[in-house]
Amino acid sequence: MSSQFVSRRPPNPVIIQNEDGRYWAGYLDVPVGTVIEINSAKTGVTPNSGRTFIPPQKVADEAAYGLYLRSQMPPSNRCCTAVGLARAKQLKNREPVSVETLKRMRSYFQRHAVDKKGARWAIDSKGFQAWLLWGGDSGRDWCNRTLEQLRE
Repeated sequence: MSSQFVSRRPPNPVIIQNEDGRYWAGYLDVPVGTVIEINSAKTGVTPNSGRTFIPPQKVADEAAYGLYLRSQMPPSNRCCTAVGLARAKQLKNREPVSVETLKRMRSYFQRHAVDKKGARWAIDSKGFQAWLLWGGDSGRDWCNRTLEQLRE
């Protein structure tokens, strides 16, 4: 008896980040480029799936300034995680931001607002760099305003 190998194109590889920041990698049989938003609290798609918002120029400018400051620091004084750097590039390039990303931005700003009161809050601090990378005060105001409008 001879065996026969049947080749089947596998589904497309995907990486999904859920609300708590964890990633899931796998394969889904969806067209390349399909945007999928997962809400880990419920199975299915979030109510605002597909809605995106373009960051204002002022937010892009603060993120660009944060990237510039970071590039001028010695490696030991550069801030941020890969997520923070990716967010800065997204904002600087004025790429569309999803509702879930706006919620993550709001969460970042809420957690780190206390950092602004620190004695070391200055142009050469990692916290200051990170705040700018997430859009600075303009980014905080924009995401809060946008999410508030969505609640209405």
